[in-house]
Amino acid sequence: MKKYTILLLTFPFLLLASISKENFVPGEPIEKGIEAGDINLPARYEVDHSYNLYFGGSFLYWYTQQAGLEVGRQRIIQASQSKISDNLDVDFDYEPGFNVFVGKKLCWDHWNVYLDYTRLHFTVSQTYNSPDNTYYVPYWLSAVIYPTTTITTMHGSWRLKYDMFDFMITRPFYVGRRLIITPEMGLRGGVINQRYRATYGNQGGVSAKQNSWLVGPRAMADMNWLIAYGFSFDAYVGGGLYYQHFDISDQQMVPTNIYPLQLDKETQNVTPHFQIGGGLGYNQYFANDRWHVSLDLLYNFEVYLHQNEMRKLSDTSHTDTDRQTSDVGDLIFHGLVVALRFDF
Repeated sequence: MKKYTILLLTFPFLLLASISKENFVPGEPIEKGIEAGDINLPARYEVDHSYNLYFGGSFLYWYTQQAGLEVGRQRIIQASQSKISDNLDVDFDYEPGFNVFVGKKLCWDHWNVYLDYTRLHFTVSQTYNSPDNTYYVPYWLSAVIYPTTTITTMHGSWRLKYDMFDFMITRPFYVGRRLIITPEMGLRGGVINQRYRATYGNQGGVSAKQNSWLVGPRAMADMNWLIAYGFSFDAYVGGGLYYQHFDISDQQMVPTNIYPLQLDKETQNVTPHFQIGGGLGYNQYFANDRWHVSLDLLYNFEVYLHQNEMRKLSDTSHTDTDRQTSDVGDLIFHGLVVALRFDF
């Protein structure tokens, strides 16, 4: 009985000893030597004579939209009757940005840590000129001039400054011969600053801004399905829950008033954040396995809920429910990610 007990206790160690780099190359498909269900083998890239470091970056080309930034609506006069058109928004479009990161491979149980930074700064705008028998209903001015004044032109512009940092810990491992899962957990912190200006001909305008910072936990799960010749299908899903602090101001100026209408507010939110994406990847060892390179072509979807505190503050300046919004609009990103990583 004692002999069987010793054998049972030593079996896991014998199994681990039998799994060596001769049976598989980390980060590539397992072709022989073990059964895929035997153990969750570590799958991080391992290069010879390694410093256990990696770095890289991404080019971003994202369509970005903040809900609730409509400049106004068009009112059409026909046969003594008026008809309201759809909301008229600023010209949202795809904008370039970038991400950079640096990571360290830990000696303990094949874990990695990394720090990354994402930047997206841009300005978009839109001008509207009404045809005959139409005028505009402004969304961002108080009832001081609306609806007694006819507005025939309006202009809106929006500027976003998005700067985000992540500190994450990860551990890639095999769950099948050609399937790698990488759980990630850590912290996200950064700023999302917005500026909005709307002018309504010579009848007035508004300048609104909100500066916000956020911090909180974040988690991700990455999947790599290894195909052949270094190519893979990649996908990921994740999100976070952040404490977010807002400083908001709204200044409205009309010709009939010497002094502008000034609104200021500070508020805090618990902000949910969701992210999902996927695409095609390629990875390869080179220089006698001293380096490893990864290239990914991905499409990313991302949303921060309840971001447009500017519009919420502006709505308090009038009681016209036709122009108010009950929703603090979400900030939405989606677009292309071209990522490059080096391990050495």
